[in-house]
Amino acid sequence: MEAQAPAFSLKRYWFDDIVLTSKGFVPNENIRVDFGPKCIFSKSSHSAILEVTFTASTGSVEKPFFRVKCCGEYVFGESVKTVSDIPDFFYANGIAIIYPYLRAYVSLVSQQANFGCAIILPLSNLSGIKDFVKKNTTEID
Repeated sequence: MEAQAPAFSLKRYWFDDIVLTSKGFVPNENIRVDFGPKCIFSKSSHSAILEVTFTASTGSVEKPFFRVKCCGEYVFGESVKTVSDIPDFFYANGIAIIYPYLRAYVSLVSQQANFGCAIILPLSNLSGIKDFVKKNTTEID
């Protein structure tokens, strides 16, 4: 029996747009975290860049004191030619694949900054944001 090719695979990941400043950090305040995912699908390369922007802010400060964008490049099989061909499970699983890297990076950088707050993100079930990712997926070329 021939092995079935995976529907998609992670080609690479990287971190971009990194901002960490003590100016927006308010000690002894609750930290609000947010994840802003979006996806850009390339028809010509049968690939997608999934971007998850993590932000952390405290108090009534609107501007986050910590922001980092984790990007993952995923490659699909030849049968995925348009956004509508992307398997539905990609939207939840794509984030789940890069989340451990984002989680470790946020913990490491916030601890190394040593300004009073190490952010340790918990294990999370991210399937709840798959519809948001799907809605924020665009197609190029």
